[in-house]
Amino acid sequence: QTKYDFTMMRVFLCVALLCLVIFGILAIFLHDKCLDTQILIGGHHKYSISPKEYIFAVLNLYLDIINLFVDILRIIRFIHKLK
Repeated sequence: QTKYDFTMMRVFLCVALLCLVIFGILAIFLHDKCLDTQILIGGHHKYSISPKEYIFAVLNLYLDIINLFVDILRIIRFIHKLK
């Protein structure tokens, strides 16, 4: 037996677990996109892009969006194959 009663926190813990799972799944797909955006917008970091490299920056974000769309299509195809 424990001296603490966690039954009152059951709903809160379930919601917190659900949020962690959802954000974990989102982080799998959006990590690179967030990092690339940080590099483009951020100024004084380890990695930065100069204003002269704007074409590279735009192509980088464009490809991130395309790859995100492709990842979503792969997930939909995988779910469709399971049915």
